[in-house]
Amino acid sequence: MAEQGATQSSMIFRNRVIDKKQLKKLISWSFTHFGTARTAQMADRIKSLGFRYATRAGVSISVEDLQVPQVKRQLLEAAEEDIRATEERYYAR
Repeated sequence: MAEQGATQSSMIFRNRVIDKKQLKKLISWSFTHFGTARTAQMADRIKSLGFRYATRAGVSISVEDLQVPQVKRQLLEAAEEDIRATEERYYAR
């Protein structure tokens, strides 16, 4: 059973970068040792920390940063024509 009454002094501090796989292991470990409520709190704190540093990095993207291919309209029209032809063959049965 998870240790629901674990004190803050029993927490482990690790200062390192973790990837998605390691984060999954951390959440699983926390759930096993501390239960649902404390794991949810930890996950929320990790999420908030991520958002805080993402906004500090000043990374932003706008619609104008995206380049739309000049042939986009032609590609969409060709795809729609393929769809129409496929539907006609399907419903012609």
